[in-house]
Parts: sequence; structure tokens; C-alpha cells
Amino acid sequence: MTARHDPHVGWNRLEATLITIKPGETIAVDALATETGLLPETVETVLNALTKAELFEQKEKNIFVRRRLLQAVVPPATPAAATASDHGRRYGVTSPTRAARAAPSCS
Repeated sequence: MTARHDPHVGWNRLEATLITIKPGETIAVDALATETGLLPETVETVLNALTKAELFEQKEKNIFVRRRLLQAVVPPATPAAATASDHGRRYGVTSPTRAARAAPSCS
């Protein structure tokens, strides 16, 4: 009688490993496949999906780097003067002072 391989073990190992990776750390597909027992194609598919979700960044063919969450979520800051001017253009006002008054209030 042969021992049956539990498919959940590889996925649990993959999840545990991915959770412990800190931002800036790299992971190789082949190393992760060896560690988890999953096929390299499966590991690469998971890492590509996490890259699409902006949690990882692909550096080389089989090398991925963990990204910071805020790096993926927070848009770059816009100067206040540019924001007022942009709102004014949206509402047909070109003067920065009037633009700030013409823009709808968020409060």
C-alpha cells in the first residue's frame, strides 16, 4: 500500500511561506515549489496572481519581490493648489481662488 499525498499540505505550506515573506524579500519559483511540493507552474500562477493584485513584483523570469501594501494602495499626493485648479476646470472656473470656492465641499 502506498502513502497518499494530501494536496492540502502543499497549499498550506505555500500559504504559510507567503505570509512570512516581508516587503523587499525575494522568492524564487523553483525554491518555493521545492519547499511546498507543488508544481512550479502552480507556484508561478499564484505569484502572477499576487503580482496582478500588486502584492508582488516580478524582477526576473522566476524571481518575485514582495511589495509594501501602501506602495500598492496609496496614490501619490497632489499639491493643494493643483487640486483646487483641477476642480475649478471641472466646474468651468479658471481662477484658482474661485476654483476652490466652486468645487463641492467634502464636509
